[in-house]
Amino acid sequence: MLSLSTKEAIKVALSFSLAIIIALALGWDKPYWAAVTVIVLVMNETFAHSIKTARDRVLGTLFGIGAALVLIINFAQEPLLFLTCFIGFAGLCTYLSFNYHYGYIFKIGFMVCAIVSCIGSFDGAATFNIAILRIQETLLGVCVFSMVYRFLWPVTSESRFFAALAAVVAQQRQLEQTLYGAMAGDEDQALDSKTIAGFESLHKMSLILGLPLTDSLHLKANKQQWQMVIRVLYDNGLLLQRLAYQFNQTEPGLSFRQQTNFYSQTLLSSSRLMLVEDAMAQPQLSIDIVNHRHSKGVISWQELQEQFAQPLDRKSHAIDALMAMLCITSCYVFWLWTAFPGGVMFPMVVASLSVTMAAMPTTILGDVAKGLPLWTALILTQYVLLLPTLTEAWQLGLFYFINCFAIWMLCQSPRLMLQRMLAGNLLVLLTVSALSTTPSYDISIALNMLVDLSVALVAIVFFMRLFQPLRS
Repeated sequence: MLSLSTKEAIKVALSFSLAIIIALALGWDKPYWAAVTVIVLVMNETFAHSIKTARDRVLGTLFGIGAALVLIINFAQEPLLFLTCFIGFAGLCTYLSFNYHYGYIFKIGFMVCAIVSCIGSFDGAATFNIAILRIQETLLGVCVFSMVYRFLWPVTSESRFFAALAAVVAQQRQLEQTLYGAMAGDEDQALDSKTIAGFESLHKMSLILGLPLTDSLHLKANKQQWQMVIRVLYDNGLLLQRLAYQFNQTEPGLSFRQQTNFYSQTLLSSSRLMLVEDAMAQPQLSIDIVNHRHSKGVISWQELQEQFAQPLDRKSHAIDALMAMLCITSCYVFWLWTAFPGGVMFPMVVASLSVTMAAMPTTILGDVAKGLPLWTALILTQYVLLLPTLTEAWQLGLFYFINCFAIWMLCQSPRLMLQRMLAGNLLVLLTVSALSTTPSYDISIALNMLVDLSVALVAIVFFMRLFQPLRS
């Protein structure tokens, strides 16, 4: 019997390799774009999260292509004006990328704008062809991912939702039993008034209900009723916390009135949980009872979302946008005034990484510094010794399948998710010459890519540390 981590690694590796093989079979020149799309989508928590990310990625691709065409059509003959508008667009997209609902669209939009502008080299026909190819590769990655994850060991949003719901009910039941024991004088019961009572899981459940529920007809058809269940559980968690706090503040030896109040409030919590448990057992029959019984006085869905929402720090986001603009400007000046190797690859890498890493904490830099040399050595060794011996497309697909499977198995821990992303992207970036319709195995291409990436990371690290006092 395969473990969950093994199944996940197989699905990722299969999606990754299929995207590359299909793109090569269709004669498309840059199949690694489809593979990178797969990597981005598999990093999401549920299939519904991935579908939302896929939708935003497609919209962001169209937005970025449109922006690139506008810049090239109007400023192709004015390099200074083009760079000014391009860097200003980078700052705007960086600032808007912090938007909770649409931020990813702006982030991927600028990255696509940078890629299309740089690879197109200000030529209208070349830019148009690159734009069409980018859309094709993105859609291919989305379709391959959707097919594999929909039919091969599917993990639906509904299963994640009800697993989180069961955990919240169990946690609140435990807090309730602890409260009963403390009122009965059980000294072994430790009553903690700061218990979170499942609020984090409730937040995840509310996010699931806000996603495209294409894999769960039940949640999609009964969304309002399950929203009511989340609201009832949220109010119940606040009630239990308040009772625990009041009990801890009460003098030893409860009066009859106090004891009656505590028991009546705890019984209210118990009745709420019983109704929710009935709704979980027979959702079609009991969920309307929950809706009717607690429709008055319960926090509204909009108020609940405001409770869960992170406060928007406009000043910090503006500083991050300024940091990205200065980083891109300084690197472009360095690139224009020096004979830097790699051609247009360096400005493209700098632009993409600057916007992507602008909002990341500086602690992430240490993980990148640790993983980059290790993954680079492993991939380049295979690039030199193994890849030139592969003469068939299925052999190339098997090579990427094995490598991707190994990466996901070695980095199973949640704290190693960054290493998954880093290794997956390096796997295609450092072997990009082997993924052409006419493959070549020139190590200088991989080394130039590595130099571009390293210099870009050094510049980003410098500006992140320079702006760190203002960001904190």
